[in-house]
Amino acid sequence: DDEPALIRVNKQILQNYGYNVFCAENAEDAMGIIKSQSIDLVLCDVIMPRTNGYQLANIIRQYDSTIPIQLISGYDDDFQLEEGDHILRSELLSKPLKTQTLLRKVEEILSA
Repeated sequence: DDEPALIRVNKQILQNYGYNVFCAENAEDAMGIIKSQSIDLVLCDVIMPRTNGYQLANIIRQYDSTIPIQLISGYDDDFQLEEGDHILRSELLSKPLKTQTLLRKVEEILSA
């Protein structure tokens, strides 16, 4: 997320429900975590510094196409989408995100 307060809140919510959570402020940090940890799901804001969420999703797919990615956004931005990005856009979660919506989506993805 591009808002540190939202990072902290979502991290706390997920940790309270037993999830191990790693946080990154940008795509480079995210990839460092992905390359050094076992990651079951990436939650990513669309708007981030330097690299947007769709670009990060493409980088992650090139590294490991099995990691599920869930994008979140408070904006309906008009990005140039590549073919695989249309699925990400159709599944986009909108901010503000309710706790139960976040938890339901995470559980749905992890149980698939």
